[in-house]
Amino acid sequence: MSDVEEDHIEEEEVEVEVEEEEEEEKPQDLTESDVVTKYKLAADIANKTLTGLLAFIKPGKQVVSACAFGDSVIEKQCESVFKSKKIEKGIAFPTCISLNETVCHYSPLLSESVEFKEGDLVKVDFGVHIDGYIAVSAHSFICQAEPGKITGKAADLMLAAYTAAEAASKLIKPGNSNTAVTEAIEKTATIESVFKSKKIEKGIAFPTCISLNETVCHYSPLLSESVEFKEGDLVKVDFGVHIDGYIAVSAHSFICQAEPGKITGKAADLMLAAYTAAEAASKLIKPGNSNTAVTEAIEKTAACYGVKPCRGVLMHQMKRFVIDGNHVIIGREETDQKVESFEFEPFQVYTVDVFMSTGEGNPIQREARTTVFKRAVDQSYRLRMKASRYVFNEVNKRFPTLPFTIRALDEKQGRMGVVECVKHDLLHAYPVLAEKEGELVAHFKFTLLLLPSGTVKVTGLPFEREMYESDKIVSDELKAILALSSKNKKKKKKKKKKSADDSEAAADAAEPPAAPQ
Repeated sequence: MSDVEEDHIEEEEVEVEVEEEEEEEKPQDLTESDVVTKYKLAADIANKTLTGLLAFIKPGKQVVSACAFGDSVIEKQCESVFKSKKIEKGIAFPTCISLNETVCHYSPLLSESVEFKEGDLVKVDFGVHIDGYIAVSAHSFICQAEPGKITGKAADLMLAAYTAAEAASKLIKPGNSNTAVTEAIEKTATIESVFKSKKIEKGIAFPTCISLNETVCHYSPLLSESVEFKEGDLVKVDFGVHIDGYIAVSAHSFICQAEPGKITGKAADLMLAAYTAAEAASKLIKPGNSNTAVTEAIEKTAACYGVKPCRGVLMHQMKRFVIDGNHVIIGREETDQKVESFEFEPFQVYTVDVFMSTGEGNPIQREARTTVFKRAVDQSYRLRMKASRYVFNEVNKRFPTLPFTIRALDEKQGRMGVVECVKHDLLHAYPVLAEKEGELVAHFKFTLLLLPSGTVKVTGLPFEREMYESDKIVSDELKAILALSSKNKKKKKKKKKKSADDSEAAADAAEPPAAPQ
């Protein structure tokens, strides 16, 4: 056989082998678990690279050094996976770090680099691949030697960009269109620009209060009078936000721990009781239901867990610039503490505000300084003290309708000035309340919007039930309440009944034509 013939046979064998390999090749999409694993590995490396870059980038360092660092992390991390298999892996897009007005693709040479400066808006962008399956990532942040609050247009911009990215992530799913994603991004940008350009009031609707253990509420200390968090403290965080007077309030309780661990005993019973009661209240606050049904559910939840609702707690309807409207739900009804019964209506906004105690639930004012106040808008008085006039002028200018803390004022003048203002009923005080020493109090607060589609809970964090161990059993009645849907059922359209004539006509039409004779 000639050399030419041998070469021809070898070529034919190669072609056959290639065809066989192509026939056996697996799909290269998410239907294959191996593909999903490779995407996740690439994404994990991307996240580690980003974490490293955020720690690396500081004022005074070179951009080129950060770019080289990012690429190096990607390559080293890729070397540690799939060591036995000969697959391609590494950089899918080189690390680019663009500053301020520079939009993208800045990955300079060593001789052409620039230095990071305090306050630079830094954009990090790169990609990783494992066997050709790519994970890309980009992140923006403000370069700071020490972490600090970001305000003004930089804050608006950062919030707009991240919010738009989150909205896009929610909308990219089977069945949705690409145009919906585009619209969401454009709307986010529009909202941010409207709030930036319009002179509307926005900010704190209720100052941040953090109350510990037996302290029930309103503890927002001055810098000179603060206390320290301790391991095992039951922490209650409470605050409110408003945009143009439309208020969202929230409160959350948790156990202060250096390392997360299981919570047992009375603390677990209390936390479960408070959160369960708040959830039950959220299910019952909807058009057609009464406020008394909510009160009963809270009291029954407390009984299931062997705790007590705190006395004197009111949940208010909220309106624009009104945090404590006239329609109220009482958390615990007493002979001397009752509220008028009413039914909830559509388009209202309510606060779910639940306090539970391991004690008797009878909080009293404690010695801690009161620092939270609210302007009594229907009162006036000519103040004598200079400090009092300073406080009153600041309140009228900055906090005309919503609560504030004297931490927001000059501390010395604030402490002195509020005394005369309170004495003459110009300010309403929110005193620090507490249970008996040694008892515990838990607090959860949500904001509810009563919309035609159903009740929407717009504030509140997820509750980690698995962290709390309790031998208490919830009643079947309470389970039924918690199982209720927050959405309203859509009314089915009634089908129009056919008349006798219509039925006969339909029957005639359904009959086959007679066979020809």
